[in-house]
Parts: sequence; C-alpha cells; structure tokens
Amino acid sequence: IYPGWKKRAGNRAINFFGFYLQKFSFFLIKRKADKVIVLNSLIRRELIQRGFKAEKIYLNSNGIDVDQLDSIKKGESSYAGVFLGRLSASKGTDDLVKIWKKVCYDLPEARLAIIGGGSQEEKQQLLQKVKAVGLQENIYLLGFLEDDEAFLILKSGKVFLFPSHEEGWGIAVAEAMFCGLPVVSWDLPVYQEVFEDYTIQVEKGAMDLFAKKVVAILHNNELQKEFGNEGKEFIKKYSWENVAKMEYEILANK
Repeated sequence: IYPGWKKRAGNRAINFFGFYLQKFSFFLIKRKADKVIVLNSLIRRELIQRGFKAEKIYLNSNGIDVDQLDSIKKGESSYAGVFLGRLSASKGTDDLVKIWKKVCYDLPEARLAIIGGGSQEEKQQLLQKVKAVGLQENIYLLGFLEDDEAFLILKSGKVFLFPSHEEGWGIAVAEAMFCGLPVVSWDLPVYQEVFEDYTIQVEKGAMDLFAKKVVAILHNNELQKEFGNEGKEFIKKYSWENVAKMEYEILANK
C-alpha cells in the first residue's frame, strides 16, 4: 500500500498519481468485490482500518516458478553481489550505491550486478551516482534481462542485496533464495512474516551494518552455503502450485 505521496522516495508527480489511483481502486474494491485476497497480514489489518469488511479479506501468498528456476544451471561467478528489481528510489537503488562503496573499502575488486529496467532518466541518474563515487569498474547496470539470463546471473552470484524501502511480499527476494543466494535487506515488517529468519534483515538506514553483513558473507564460503541451502529449502513452499491450490480453496469456498 502506497505511503503518503509527499514522504515517498522518488518522483513526486508519479507518487501523487499512484497514491490517488490506489485510493480510487480501494473505493471500487470495497463496494464491488465479493472477496479480497491480500499477500500479508499487515495489508489485511490496514484494509480493515480503511473500512473493508474483515470477513471478505483472505490471506494468501505470492509465488515463484520453481521449475523454471531449477532448470537453469549455475555458471561461473562473475559478480560478488546481485540486485534484481525496478530502478527507482523506492527500491533502494540509491542506497545500493552507497552500500557497495562501503563493501569496496574492504573488497576493492568486488563487482555488483544491477538487473532491472527503469526510465531513461532513472538510469542516467543512477549511472551518475555510480560515477560520482568512482565505482564504474565495480557496479554494472545490466538493464532489463529476460528471465533465463537474469536467473543465470543470480545463480552465479554470491550474495543478493535488496535495500528496498517498501514491499508487499518480495518476489525478487524469494527468487534469489531459491537460486541459493544469501539475502541481505532492510528489516521491513513484511519480511519477518514471509521469510522468517532465513534472510539477513538490517535496521533500515544502517548502511555500515548492511555493508558489514555483505562483506562477512563474501569472506565466508561456508556461511554462503549455509544461508543459501537453508533459504532454498524454506522457499520451496512458495511454489506457484502451492499458491494456486490455496487460491482455489479461497475462491471455491462459498
């Protein structure tokens, strides 16, 4: 759910229209929908506070395509760190540059792959920030990639960085976990509900601590394997097959 448009990071005009379009959507959903399916209990509570009837709101999960991810073989490691997501301030791309600069104090050769599309303006702004801190040889903006190519890079990485400021669930996190990567993120409330303790969640804004967690993983192959293997086993429960079964039960139950 959109936070107040004045406080949300990113383009204020986009935030303004997004915020009020969501309000209009809520107005229609509240009056027309027989059932409302949400991705976490935090959203459920907020919708009830906004006047939705509790008995109409059902909880299900998002999911990942485990078969597709399983079919992709791990390649040679080209990047120490990987980010996958939309290029925007709300996804934490500004934080990403600052964090990786701190990582490079300890590991000067470490390379970060940033996978994801965005407007030309957002790409240029991010590229300028990379150049401003002298990390052109450490941070690579790969743009939008088709799934197989993106997942090949994920599987070949060592740690997944995801400093997003707002998430309703976290599909990119789940995909990275299934690819066997330890995940370091901000401690958004939804993550504890969805991912429990299978990711490394850092107090939001603690850049130094975030970087230290990343460096600790990159220095420790056993830690990489431990988090990667445990995370992959845990995340299998969020296959689309399991999610679809739950959704069918919700819709079929009258």
